[in-house]
Amino acid sequence: MVVLNFLFQMGTNNTMTRIISYFVITASLLISSLASQAQTIFDVELVFFKRLDATGQFNYLAKEDNSVSGQTYTLNSPISLPSGYQNLQRSERKLEGVFRRLRSSANMRPLLHLGWRQPLTDKEDTPWMSFRAADDPEKAGLLDFIGNIRFSRNQGLLVEALISGFRAADPSVIIEETDEQMPDQLAGYFLLEENRKIKINKLNYFDNPTMGILIKVTPYQATLEEQEALEAEQALIEKQANNEPSNKDS
Repeated sequence: MVVLNFLFQMGTNNTMTRIISYFVITASLLISSLASQAQTIFDVELVFFKRLDATGQFNYLAKEDNSVSGQTYTLNSPISLPSGYQNLQRSERKLEGVFRRLRSSANMRPLLHLGWRQPLTDKEDTPWMSFRAADDPEKAGLLDFIGNIRFSRNQGLLVEALISGFRAADPSVIIEETDEQMPDQLAGYFLLEENRKIKINKLNYFDNPTMGILIKVTPYQATLEEQEALEAEQALIEKQANNEPSNKDS
């Protein structure tokens, strides 16, 4: 009888051990899965600045060569984001200190600080978004800006930016332009174009002699409810996209 009780206890202990091991493994896989899913959502911040010491020697474009235009989706004036994207409130942004420090610079003047949350998708599935900025006409440097930007997956994390800056010529300044040298007067269209792989949690710096942008990309740790809602919304978008050709054919 004692032996039977011992064997029964041993069997019970082994069963409990297997059950505990099962739950530990299941929980670990669930946590790993959620962490992996969360990494498909990122917070993106952009600080845009212009240079006050710019001259007309660099990146000058003829008006007809300026290819930057407004997009369907806009980051400001007004905000109109793609489905699944979310505007970051000021309290959620991490580059406020950077923006404030740039204000004290003698050569750089920050004009915009934007932030948004987005799912990470392949480059061909990621929409462009545009933004606009303008400065006081009495300030040095370019005055009016329009930019296009997108963050996507393309054998790594890719940021593409195309920003045009403009300043009208001062009619009181007479310029004798030659083929050998562009005018010193800062007037016309100027372009910043970047297509670069970036590192997460790092401050990425793109600039030219007339303007620049600082970009920081941070993984967002979504809750399970947020992730499920996002996945459901994305699935609905894909379903609608797949049904469009058949609807047109019918």
